[in-house]
Amino acid sequence: MISSALYAALLVIVLAGAGLWLLQRPAFTLRTLRIDGDTEHINLPAVRASVLGRLQGNFFTVDLDGARAAFEQIPWVRRASVRRVWPNALAVTLQEYKPLGTWGGDQFVSVDGEVFTASQAEADGELPVFAGPLGSERDVVARYHDFEKWFEPLGAKPEEITLSPRYAWTVKLTNGMQVGLGRERNKDTLASRARRLVLAWPMVTQRWGKDIEYVDLRYPNGKDYKDLLVALDIGTSKVVAVVAELKGEGHYEVIGLGQSDSKGLKKGVVVNIEATVQSIQRALEEAELMADCKITHVFTGIAGSHIRSFNSSGMVAIKDKEVTQADVARVIETAKAINIPTDQQVLHILTQEFIIDGQEGVREPIGMSGIRLEVKVHIVTGAVSAAQNIVKCVRRCGLEVNDLILQPLASSLAALTDDEKELGVMLVDIGGGTTDIAIFSEGAIRHSAVIPIAGDQITSDIAMALRTPTPDAEDIKVTYGISKQVLADPDEMIEVPGLGERGPRVLSRQALAAVIEPRVEELFSLVQQVVRESGYEELLGSGVVLTGGAAMMAGMVELGEDIFLKPVRIGVPEYAGGLADVVRNPRYSTAMGLLVEARSQRLRGRKVATQSGSATQVWSRMKDWFLGNF
Repeated sequence: MISSALYAALLVIVLAGAGLWLLQRPAFTLRTLRIDGDTEHINLPAVRASVLGRLQGNFFTVDLDGARAAFEQIPWVRRASVRRVWPNALAVTLQEYKPLGTWGGDQFVSVDGEVFTASQAEADGELPVFAGPLGSERDVVARYHDFEKWFEPLGAKPEEITLSPRYAWTVKLTNGMQVGLGRERNKDTLASRARRLVLAWPMVTQRWGKDIEYVDLRYPNGKDYKDLLVALDIGTSKVVAVVAELKGEGHYEVIGLGQSDSKGLKKGVVVNIEATVQSIQRALEEAELMADCKITHVFTGIAGSHIRSFNSSGMVAIKDKEVTQADVARVIETAKAINIPTDQQVLHILTQEFIIDGQEGVREPIGMSGIRLEVKVHIVTGAVSAAQNIVKCVRRCGLEVNDLILQPLASSLAALTDDEKELGVMLVDIGGGTTDIAIFSEGAIRHSAVIPIAGDQITSDIAMALRTPTPDAEDIKVTYGISKQVLADPDEMIEVPGLGERGPRVLSRQALAAVIEPRVEELFSLVQQVVRESGYEELLGSGVVLTGGAAMMAGMVELGEDIFLKPVRIGVPEYAGGLADVVRNPRYSTAMGLLVEARSQRLRGRKVATQSGSATQVWSRMKDWFLGNF
């Protein structure tokens, strides 16, 4: 019995060893990958060469699940099936993603509503553009096919579809028209809204032509007749949305205001898109609720240490001896024909003056006679990535950007008077992350600059010096801040919360001023250095205007006059309509200035539309402000 058992065990060992020996024979080493499938974007030879060298084991030991996972990590591969083929091959069948459109700007969405990442350069032609909240991909794809069918009678197809975080649908068609369908999940309701447009289309085009930019289908009895202007100030410390209704004769009335703490920006630049989108969303919701409207388009500001500016000039011959609009456009083109870094883009071309045959100081050259036309301009550029990220955040909220405007230029429209710009003035806009400077003389901007020191640095100084949490330091700055020690009452005491489990302490307001004053002195000294280097120090006949949230701190005017040796005032938006008691505040100068520019662009567009039938033919996306700058 023992002998039989021993023989059996030995036989098992021998067979196992033989099996292991057989498994390790070169004949079973994987040598061939047979790949097939209906593929259009996948390079099969490259895939074969890439994956074969990474497979572990032979015909018997290869991990099929691991091999399948390796194939499914390759761009454009949706699904892979892998099986063994005797004696040394694997047969692989690949299923490719079928792209329907792009998603969120840097990904694709398939016909099955699946988001995937692949090279945009490998896509076939122009694809529709989709965007929506996480998890909404299949809904957006389903609605795309519905919109195709619903809007087919208009002779246009969906080009862009945006689903906002609040589930509001916006569709841009291939004819350039944008259609707002509102917050609606019910397919039948959306179909009914689209049908209203189709039925009304012949009458609409007969009356207004086919160059229609936007149609609002949210209201069952027609469109919302409010002619809205919307400003969106996306700052480092706060986001402000202001809604105004354009009235007769160019007047506007503020009807909504929303603001939220800004998360996601650092020194004016987006560093976290999701956090920025949420901050914008909160401000928009407040403004919409107050104004009882749906916001679709905004004028927004841009700032940050990436901003660059310089002066330039150009010259052309006057073709018909009398200056025309075409001559003005040509001379401005020559002035901006300069090399700028590839990572920068032109934001504004601001005319300072025209010169005709040596005659300087011409502000409106059209119709004047001459042979040679010259122009002096101030050019502002910004980082391409910074501008793109601002626009991306706004679009993620379901909105379109009418224009990107440099924040200190916007603030100057609200906080400076025409007389100040004529006599010479320096605007100092002290925000949360940066301090923006704009110098004006003879009615035009002459110099602009950005300093990376502002209100947030003052808050940090207070937090460090008083050993208190940053949010409490911000509250202390806003409530008790004073920038000049001699103005602080030494007997006035303030309570300072402690860190962690430490209890609060009591300090004098003068002690707080001792922390703030050195930082503000440093800031004003840097501003003074900028104006001296610009060469315009002696031309500031109107002195200095401080604006922005940090300008509201007590003692800023007095300390400013000590350092600049010029008259200083606090600039507030010039506005006398509804909500004036709220918006006439330095913290809203940028937002209110954006409204001023929005109104100007709207009125210029109407004027051109009256003359030529299309507001977009001449003034489309004009950022040079050259008519409105004087």
